Amino acid sequence: MSNNNFEKSEMAINMAQSYFELRNKEKFDEWAKLTKKYAKKGSRYAQFIDLFEQKWNEK
Repeated sequence: MSNNNFEKSEMAINMAQSYFELRNKEKFDEWAKLTKKYAKKGSRYAQFIDLFEQKWNEK
C-alpha cells in the first residue's frame, strides 16, 4: 500500500523475522526476497536477512 521503498523494506523485514522465529522456511524466503527487493544494498534490513539465513539451522 506504500509507495515508499523504505517502508516496504521495514514491513518485509518484520514479516521475515516473524517467519524466522516460527521456522517457516517457505514464508521466510518469500519475505526475505521482498526485503532484499526494497531495502538498499548493505542496509541494516538486508544485513538482518543475511544473518537470519546464516543462523537458520542453529535453532
